[in-house]
Amino acid sequence: MRQPKKNCIHCGVILSNSNRTPSYMRKQVNNVCKNCLRKRAKVNSAKWRERHPERNKQVWVNSNKKASLIYNEMKINYIKKVGGCQLCGYNDFSCLPVYEFHHTDNDKETNLSYYRRTVNKTLFLEEAKKCIIVCANCHRKIHHNYSQNSTIIFKEYNEYDS
Repeated sequence: MRQPKKNCIHCGVILSNSNRTPSYMRKQVNNVCKNCLRKRAKVNSAKWRERHPERNKQVWVNSNKKASLIYNEMKINYIKKVGGCQLCGYNDFSCLPVYEFHHTDNDKETNLSYYRRTVNKTLFLEEAKKCIIVCANCHRKIHHNYSQNSTIIFKEYNEYDS
């Protein structure tokens, strides 16, 4: 078996196990560091997008639609399990955008709408557990009268765990 080179063939950096091309790609590219591999992938994908603008647009449209459908399904399932607005009790599920997630503590890692693009169900549920479900009207009231007392009151509504 041929020994891999000790330096990256593009930038010349010394290759170690931490910066070498991942093992699942070594059959294709063995003597390239991770950074050069990423740069090359970006350049190649940019060239492909230039050559195929309509196909690229269609790929993005389809993936956005699919991700949005999955996100909406995760959101409505979570809201139905909780039972609607945890403050006023509103529970008409015909209009999904009425319901919003309100973070009660300052341990917010990201907006839940971020998961519309990544569609990671476990991360979505972890972040949703930090929130209470409120209707848009109650959410506006919360942010209008935001104080230390309001966060203490809302913690008791955050009892949903799965």
